[in-house]
Amino acid sequence: MLERTWDDSTKLPEKYKFQGSGANKSMKAEVCIDSGTLGMEFFLDRTLPQFNQAGSRLDWSWPEAFLEFENVLGDSYRTTWQEVLAEHFPEPLGEEATSHRETKDDFDRAVAFFIKKTLNNEKPRDLQYIYMQPGGDYRLTKDLVTPPRLHAQRFKEMLRVAELLPAGDFPKPSEALALQWYYMSYHKSDREKYVLSGKMLKDATFESVTTFFQALYEQKKGDGSLERQEVERLKKRLLRQAAEGIRGKIRGAADDRRIHRARRERVRRDDR
Repeated sequence: MLERTWDDSTKLPEKYKFQGSGANKSMKAEVCIDSGTLGMEFFLDRTLPQFNQAGSRLDWSWPEAFLEFENVLGDSYRTTWQEVLAEHFPEPLGEEATSHRETKDDFDRAVAFFIKKTLNNEKPRDLQYIYMQPGGDYRLTKDLVTPPRLHAQRFKEMLRVAELLPAGDFPKPSEALALQWYYMSYHKSDREKYVLSGKMLKDATFESVTTFFQALYEQKKGDGSLERQEVERLKKRLLRQAAEGIRGKIRGAADDRRIHRARRERVRRDDR
């Protein structure tokens, strides 16, 4: 949410250029080569849709799609794809055997295996929903200096990308539940102002909640309270980091003393 791996201003990776054959010889298509450096969101939002569009444009069969997909993957992604094929879609050994690389369902299953293996998680969509829920181990909060309208855009984007991940046990959150998750991502003091204003979440929408917090954001930015709040937060963070550093040094010094005592005792024991 705070440090996005890529956005519209990011320099995109090199593209692989496909050339049609036969009746489609004059047709061309380009797909961004994904090596995993821009995160799974880039794969789901750019590389995979571009590849599917290229397949439709050049009229590939599904066995051809299996072969061509490796061309748009680089580094660890390509290795992972090759491992998925070897484990779940091996080449047939006899003339009668099939490779299970014949249909769209086969390809979709292979991509799902690829995503799970890349993320090292059997239910990545569930994990994303757990992250977005309030009160979990991974607290999703809006950064103080991020405008609410941008925060809302990113939150909706997270919901959209979550649906592209392999399905798990959790159903898609309803509009009302997603709104609750979004509302709870704001700071407690801002939510208190929302309640004091007399507004009810049951009658609200993403747009109305965002409008309220955007107005509050502009007010705090104008009177300087937002800047003071951010400075105070940075102070607490620096103090916490300094305290952790001091504790680390103390632990290190204690370890050194224990090692020194152990060596000294060993020398004495050897002397005796």
